[in-house]
Amino acid sequence: MTVLQSLREPVLRLRDRAVANEAVAGPLLAVGIAALVFALLAPFTPPIAFNNGLGFDGRVYADLTAAMRGDHSGTVVPPWSFRLLPSAIVAASGLEVKLGFLLVNLLSALGSAWLLYRLLRHYRVSPRLALLGVGGWAVLPLGLRWALYYPVLPDTLGFFLLLGLIVAALEGRFLLFAGLLIAGTLTRENLIALGPFLWFVHVRRDPLGVTLRSLAVGLAAVAVYFAVRVFPVVAPPPDYGNWLERYNFGVNLRQVWENYDAHAWRYVLAAPLSLGMFFALPFAWPRRALAFLRRERHWAYYLVMTFVIALVGGRGDDRYLYTLVPLLAVLIAHVAPSTLWRSPWRVGALGVAHLAAVRFLWPVGVSESAFREYEVSGMSIGRLTALTVLCGILAIVGIAVARMDRRALNRAREARAEASA
Repeated sequence: MTVLQSLREPVLRLRDRAVANEAVAGPLLAVGIAALVFALLAPFTPPIAFNNGLGFDGRVYADLTAAMRGDHSGTVVPPWSFRLLPSAIVAASGLEVKLGFLLVNLLSALGSAWLLYRLLRHYRVSPRLALLGVGGWAVLPLGLRWALYYPVLPDTLGFFLLLGLIVAALEGRFLLFAGLLIAGTLTRENLIALGPFLWFVHVRRDPLGVTLRSLAVGLAAVAVYFAVRVFPVVAPPPDYGNWLERYNFGVNLRQVWENYDAHAWRYVLAAPLSLGMFFALPFAWPRRALAFLRRERHWAYYLVMTFVIALVGGRGDDRYLYTLVPLLAVLIAHVAPSTLWRSPWRVGALGVAHLAAVRFLWPVGVSESAFREYEVSGMSIGRLTALTVLCGILAIVGIAVARMDRRALNRAREARAEASA
């Protein structure tokens, strides 16, 4: 007891100092949470081993990195060959490809923690709740764990740029948004769809001026988008065909329409099975959620845009819908009553349900077959069904816990007691 009492005073002093310096302490704590989760995940997350640890798309990014170092022995094909920025960073670093991408992932993820915290604080979410949101994001299967499990991909850097674009748009930083949009176009070209988000945020205060500036910002990114395709940095093979055809939009839509290999169900279930309580909790207050989206038209656009991109993007539904996290974090902070976050047992119960729903620290395999079971878009029907049941039960429990009001229950008990007296 004496030891605990002796520790209490310095802990309280440290807390008071952090509160007084929240502008610095808050982002540092957010980054610290991400670093801690990385440390917890690392022993339980061996990287994939098939195709020399490069997986599928990773082979093309490795060849693109090698080509940027002067080795053109590999085959670099569109559209992967147009995602130049991650490979350019790794090529410039001089590091081995897998290690270089892993380092880019780690730095991008730590930066994402800071930006997610900044996004929530922009909406005047309390520091504690903002840090709770960062913690909820950090344990998602397509977040930090994905960065360790499948390192040679542009996804983690892309998510960092996505958050940067959202924050820059909300803060009205048009020039920064323009630079990030170009960087995003050279990382994951679907990020170019964030252009209208900027316009939706600001159009009401100055329709003509904002429209002209937004067009200038968007046209710069569009020019870069086409420039790297017309004048490719790394020339594709002579028989690569039309680069637009390589996206296979028609094939992807047909697979969903015909429910090929349960693709329609995978599309519908990707977000509920990979985002845990982030996806479930807004359904506890559906009217408030819809009112928020009607009021904040830029977020309504973001929601529709994300699902459209996932629909035409191909077999990677959970990877595409993972980008719903910024919207869902902001939405939950707006629609959930403040009493929820002041109830330790309810926060704890939601935390446990979230960890179970996102399968935190569940074992993963390194073979190709084990990897396919990790993604909703590739797992077997049996596993998909089992996870649907599990996540459905956990979502119902989470919604019930979130909606529970002990004061209302107490008043109901008192009313019944008076009636029976």
